[in-house]
Amino acid sequence: MDREDEHVATSIALVTLYGAVAMIVLPLLNASPQWIGLSVHEVAQVAAAAPTSSVATAMAVKLGRVALLAPIVAGVGARGRATPLVPGFLLGFLALMLVSPLVPIVVLDHAKTLTTIVLAAALFGLGTSVRPKSLLRTSPRALLLGLLSTLLVCGTGYLSLRVV
Repeated sequence: MDREDEHVATSIALVTLYGAVAMIVLPLLNASPQWIGLSVHEVAQVAAAAPTSSVATAMAVKLGRVALLAPIVAGVGARGRATPLVPGFLLGFLALMLVSPLVPIVVLDHAKTLTTIVLAAALFGLGTSVRPKSLLRTSPRALLLGLLSTLLVCGTGYLSLRVV
């Protein structure tokens, strides 16, 4: 694995690691589903962290946060002409968000089971992609940066809910 690939792998591992910590700690703090949706890094982790009765709220907040990536990605894409202005997956996500109200409830009900299976598979895949040796070689500065960025996201989510 070359140096750039190792940096990407370390970044993914740290997001997974600190997202898993947030996934465990926030429910212990009695976090609202909105705070969980704003603070936990990955969609699958949000689904696991939110209380069963409020998963839909937490997921709606998280997916809204994901949708807000579109203008940021477009802005970054506009600076580098080698990549598309907006990645296809983001356009697909936005399109599905727009057509979801047209989908019959019975179809959405059946999709819940599939969603659970896919999210569980995603978490499993993320977990198996973490290489403990690589993570152990991670510098203390990178670990601290991951921790501080997680605290920043959680704190910003908490403060935004208090202000609004």
